[in-house]
Amino acid sequence: MLNVALVALLAAFQPSPPAQPELKGQACTARELVGTWQFTSKPSMPMPEVTSVLKHITPTHFFVVRIGAKDVVQSAHGGPYTLANGTYTETLQHGFGAVFDRARGASVSFQCRLDGDTWHIVGEYQGTRIDEQWKRVSGTSGQR
Repeated sequence: MLNVALVALLAAFQPSPPAQPELKGQACTARELVGTWQFTSKPSMPMPEVTSVLKHITPTHFFVVRIGAKDVVQSAHGGPYTLANGTYTETLQHGFGAVFDRARGASVSFQCRLDGDTWHIVGEYQGTRIDEQWKRVSGTSGQR
């Protein structure tokens, strides 16, 4: 009886897993996502010598370009995406470079929110948390 009570007591004091933060803004809609976005957050994975990352969204597809020194494209990947009930899912079908080599053919789902001209996505791929913020590029704001 003492063992059962001890187990119950210990279980009550176990830390609960951290809650997912509630993302600010409104749920994404395909119409609002269409355009060009510039990566603005700290990368989840190392991006050596990358000076800018742009994501282009059409009504049906996405394409990410990583730009390095002297405006040379270092890697790129893209494919179709879906958007349903605040979940944005990318499928990597074409590209080149380290990200594409690791994730070719993968579908990755994200919680997706828009707050003005800021796009925030949070998801996970192979145990790595991906938490990205993008700013809409308008006019010359994508220039470095």
